[in-house]
Amino acid sequence: MKRFLLILLSVLAWAAPAVAQVNINASQITSGTLSSARLPARDDIIDAAATLLPAESSDRPTITVVDGEGTALSSPVVYRPYICNTGVAISNSDGQGDSNIRFGAGTYNTSNGANGDLGMYGSIKPGGDAQFARWPIFAEFITSSANTTVEVGFYSLTTSQDTPLIEVGGRLVSDIAPRRSGTNGWKMTLTFPTASARRIKLHLSGGVGLTAIRVPTGQSITKPSGTIVRRIAFAGDSYCNGSGDGTIGGALDRETFAPRLARLLGADDVLLAGIGGTGFVTGGATNKYATRASYIVGKSPHILIVNGSINDGTAAGTIGTEAAAFFSATSAIPRVIVIGTMVAGYEANHDALKAATLAAGREFIDMKAFISGTGSILTPKGDGTGDFYRWSDGVHPTTEAHRAIARAVYRKLN
Repeated sequence: MKRFLLILLSVLAWAAPAVAQVNINASQITSGTLSSARLPARDDIIDAAATLLPAESSDRPTITVVDGEGTALSSPVVYRPYICNTGVAISNSDGQGDSNIRFGAGTYNTSNGANGDLGMYGSIKPGGDAQFARWPIFAEFITSSANTTVEVGFYSLTTSQDTPLIEVGGRLVSDIAPRRSGTNGWKMTLTFPTASARRIKLHLSGGVGLTAIRVPTGQSITKPSGTIVRRIAFAGDSYCNGSGDGTIGGALDRETFAPRLARLLGADDVLLAGIGGTGFVTGGATNKYATRASYIVGKSPHILIVNGSINDGTAAGTIGTEAAAFFSATSAIPRVIVIGTMVAGYEANHDALKAATLAAGREFIDMKAFISGTGSILTPKGDGTGDFYRWSDGVHPTTEAHRAIARAVYRKLN
């Protein structure tokens, strides 16, 4: 009997992290005791638990989203991205010339000159045309001390729109970004319970154009000062860039393991160079990983993280040769971390990539068979982690899988 109990306790201990994901320790989150520490295994409710703004917070905004880009404020002070409303189309902005808003690394554009330069969009990534893969927009600003209301206007390229993630004082209000359907022009209003200066960051899909940030009469926003000290770039496939969205179990680009891991690693800027359907080999001369290398290097990231792709197939093939070429092209980046192929059945691919990574003197994170079995959240089979880590399309990670991947890689790096 004693032996049986020991075995049972061992099994429960092994399973505990998965169970602990939903056991929120509210006192730790509210007090901020996890904010700068490595997340303990039994407390990492989600990947960014330390920086989520708790529901009971006295500074949590009420968020309303309605159709119509025009303002609902009376005579507001209006701040437009500096490339908007110029009367001409802008196609190659780095976002760094704005006086009031701090934009993350990427390339941005307006559209159709005088008739369509209302919004600032993320440009198509190198090789991203087939996937309509655009650079996400990270827009950050600080409100004046009297502020209680911020209104943000958008003009989307489609009527199916991704709402932004909202960060207040370095803490996310939520870690998923619901989609909405409606008119292309729409707005989001943040209403805070008290007046205060706040640092606010919007995490936007590149296809959702930022048109304006508006505050009440007599108030202002300013651009955060200081230099970027930890820009983390990601190169990868749809595991990195997203498929589906968090409200239905998949993940948008800002919901994948990549930005989650970046937050855990203390990034103050993220370059998300993921494009679905690509790999070290797959994509050929137009959109394989190497075609993004010069762009990534040009943004001077402090760390580059690359995910091995199931798109490169189950055999080793030429992945070692292609990976070596990629490492050569990114040799100027101080630290490169490669995450091995995460799905069972791709062991040859995984091992060849590991050998090429170590030969190049770069770091390799072994995530072999992290997603296993034949099931998905839609059709569980009881034969592996796929029952809860594989989305209903049978291929891509669930939201929970992305959270778990970020935690697992973070643990291996710390």
